[in-house]
Amino acid sequence: MFAAATVAGVLAAAAPATPTSAAVRVDSGRAWFSAGAAFGYVWADQPTSPSYTPSLNFQDNSSGGINTITRTGVGLYRVRFPGLATDSNGGTVNVTTYGTGGGGRRYCGVIAWGAAGNDILVDVRCADMSGALVDSRYDATYSLRTKPVNKGYGYVWADQKSLPSYTPALFYQFNSKGLVNTVTRRDLGTYTVHFPGLGGVKGTVKVTTYGRVSTRCKVGDWYPIGGEARVDIYCFNSAGLPVDAQYTVTYGTKVNLLGSGRGYGYAWADHPQSPSYTPDPSRSASKPVGTITITRNGVGRYTVFFGGVGPELVDDVQVTAWGGNPSECRVIQWSPSGQGQAVDVECYGLTGGLQDNYYTIQFIR
Repeated sequence: MFAAATVAGVLAAAAPATPTSAAVRVDSGRAWFSAGAAFGYVWADQPTSPSYTPSLNFQDNSSGGINTITRTGVGLYRVRFPGLATDSNGGTVNVTTYGTGGGGRRYCGVIAWGAAGNDILVDVRCADMSGALVDSRYDATYSLRTKPVNKGYGYVWADQKSLPSYTPALFYQFNSKGLVNTVTRRDLGTYTVHFPGLGGVKGTVKVTTYGRVSTRCKVGDWYPIGGEARVDIYCFNSAGLPVDAQYTVTYGTKVNLLGSGRGYGYAWADHPQSPSYTPDPSRSASKPVGTITITRNGVGRYTVFFGGVGPELVDDVQVTAWGGNPSECRVIQWSPSGQGQAVDVECYGLTGGLQDNYYTIQFIR
């Protein structure tokens, strides 16, 4: 992450930095922070612009600030979330590639994030199917929790890719029951993240690759064991081979992916060849409550309909491919439909062609 004392150097060099808890405190009396949460998200829709303000219809910031994006090189971007820094917790970041076509499989992940004054900076990296940097559109979120909440919610930055078992950096993890999350490495590129106290309802999971590398990390499965929620993670290199890697993972049940009290919809798309179906109710939910359906429009092409979330703008979508293969899924577009939102998703195989696949999806207010 960015060290507060060396942010200026990081800004100039855009190099990986050492994790630190030495962030700069902001006004803890503000309403969003006194509730123990802060968040921001953007739809990054101008991949070749040197610097711009993303559409206000598809960005938000709990501080009331306006998020901006700077392109620092081919496939490299810095998202600024003003007013969200705190010295209590470093929060977490999720990224999803956006848009159809573009030469097949692409993947966007997070390189680093951290405080610069009162702001949070997030560096994003996008690569093509060969692992080469490529300009791309994407969705990015930053979320922060500092207080236990009466919901099943947690996140970690899995930063020790080769250790058999460890406790991830406390400054970059959260557990809504106030417990400590841990990670176990089960095999090359295969991990289990343990969220104690969060077992029960299966909820939803989002995974994002971390680092200056062309790896893809995805969710393998998630399930309760006693009072613990466990999330299996698989990571692959650009050739589709298992590889040890760093990543972020966010787990939630009946809650917004950002950990806020606002509206949401999520689902596990577990019937990739079914023409139309209602997803598993233990791994799908929305606020407000409404019908959730998934329609297959062709090989690797799907529309997820969240019927109760409302037609209003100012929202975001995250997607993660599911399973033990090196496939990749991304969001193509979303738009109001009746009293809900229709989200188009595409999934690609190792060689870049469209491929039927499982995935998780989260709609965020």
